[in-house]
Amino acid sequence: MGIKMKNFKFTDTLTERIMISINSHTNYSSKIARANKSSYVATTKSIIKLENLDLITSEKTGRKNILYLTKKGKRVQELLRELKGLML
Repeated sequence: MGIKMKNFKFTDTLTERIMISINSHTNYSSKIARANKSSYVATTKSIIKLENLDLITSEKTGRKNILYLTKKGKRVQELLRELKGLML
C-alpha cells in the first residue's frame, strides 16, 4: 500500500516532527510549536501543508484548533517512527 504525496518531501524537519508529535497530549498548534521549539508561524505553515496533503485534520474547539491524524497520516506517522528506529 503506497502513499502518494505529489511534490512533497520530508526534508522539512519541523513537518516531520509535527507528524511524529501529534497524539492525544500534543494536539494543538501552540503546544506543538513549544514542544518542537519552533515559532507558532512556522508550525502553522507546516500544519497547513499537512492538511492540504490530507495527513491531518483540525476541529475548532473554543479558541483552539485540535489536530487529528487522518488514516493516511497515521500510516505516515508509523513509517516515520520506523525509519527513526532504523537510524538509531
